[in-house]
Amino acid sequence: MNNSFENFSKFYSGTINLIPLNDITQSIEKIKFYYNNEDYAYIMVNSLNKTAIIINLLKKINPYIHIIIFPWINDEYLINLVDNKKNIILPGYFSKNSEFEKTFLTKYDKRPNIYAYTIYQALEILDYSYKKVENIPEKMITYILNNEFNSKFGTIRFDKNGEINRKLTFRVIE
Repeated sequence: MNNSFENFSKFYSGTINLIPLNDITQSIEKIKFYYNNEDYAYIMVNSLNKTAIIINLLKKINPYIHIIIFPWINDEYLINLVDNKKNIILPGYFSKNSEFEKTFLTKYDKRPNIYAYTIYQALEILDYSYKKVENIPEKMITYILNNEFNSKFGTIRFDKNGEINRKLTFRVIE
């Protein structure tokens, strides 16, 4: 989450209130204190339940607020936990209704979450690398960080920090 917060703070010029969620009761009071009738809230929380609690609180304060969540929150489960679903913005790295999703749904009777996509993608990269380089961890890491890969989900290239720069797609619940 720290990388996400640092990246977010680089391009966002507004006020950012970082509220630790160690004690949810205190956190709710801080959210109420900091909320100033903004039209948007970006929630950077790794917990599905805490995200739902915060969304429900903000929606009670302002039913029309647009809420953007992390792409790795399982949106299907989250939407079931939220009372007012309007204007929740769900970013994602992977296209819905892809061939991978259809196959996964058929095989497991549920939609894949971000972990299923990223693990599949990681295995694709490891498979490509294993076929090109000796099976020595240092050589494979160097190869992976210095090459581009065509996966089932598009082209992948790692940046200097070892992260993939991906384009997000956004789905708005209306």
